Amino acid sequence: MKFNFTKVEGSGNDFILIDNRKGNISYLTKRVKRKLCSRKKGVGADGILILEKDYNFPFLMRYYNADGGEAEMCGNGARCAALYVYSKGFVSRKFSFRSKSSTHNVEILKANFVKVELPPCEFKRKIRLKIEGKPSDCFFLKVGVPHIVIFTENIEKIDVLTIGKRVRNLKIFGPQGTNVNFVRKDEKNRLTVRTYERGIETETLSCGTGAAASSAVAYRGKMVNSPVYVIPKSGESIKVFFTETKSKLIPYLLAKTHIVFSGTVEV
Repeated sequence: MKFNFTKVEGSGNDFILIDNRKGNISYLTKRVKRKLCSRKKGVGADGILILEKDYNFPFLMRYYNADGGEAEMCGNGARCAALYVYSKGFVSRKFSFRSKSSTHNVEILKANFVKVELPPCEFKRKIRLKIEGKPSDCFFLKVGVPHIVIFTENIEKIDVLTIGKRVRNLKIFGPQGTNVNFVRKDEKNRLTVRTYERGIETETLSCGTGAAASSAVAYRGKMVNSPVYVIPKSGESIKVFFTETKSKLIPYLLAKTHIVFSGTVEV
């Protein structure tokens, strides 16, 4: 089977985007998804974005991690999907689309900056974990997908892979596990964030929902104000805004997004 794809990236988080709104692709197995994401044997990416037909919105975005498993949503992927559809002339600068987690309002700004609304933050609980041999208060929440936020001053030297893998698989997070964010509070409204992503099983250059989750914990703890400037491993800043209601804290991501290239692949 041959099909077209587009390589997209946001803040260093890269994806294979497959536009399947016409329904030409019936099914891709986990094995095929893993092969496509392989940087040795495939196109290479952190995950796959598949755009499906939706009767009420321009598209439904489905997201698959590099291990082939589906996740409820992806923040940087949402920005990339929005820019792609806008670049094809199917939508105006402001529109909405749907993912498995929620409906997302989008605005395409100048120079490929994309602003996207994420699902409301669901604060679960504070958890005491041993990090680098010391007890640490960590914060578990959901921003479409689960995240644990761990504050550290040792952000450059912390062993993200070893600690991230251990925390990601702790039984308290259930069989699906969690994404793990290591966060340092810098000057004013700035955070440095490094993320171990479940389903990719390594540190990524950037994680949009991780940036939102980290900012939400800092914002709720009155460490920062909105907007928050998040610096991920890629060094490309992500701006996180919040709107509040009596019962909800809603995050928005704003950052530059790129369409890298298009191609055809046979699987």
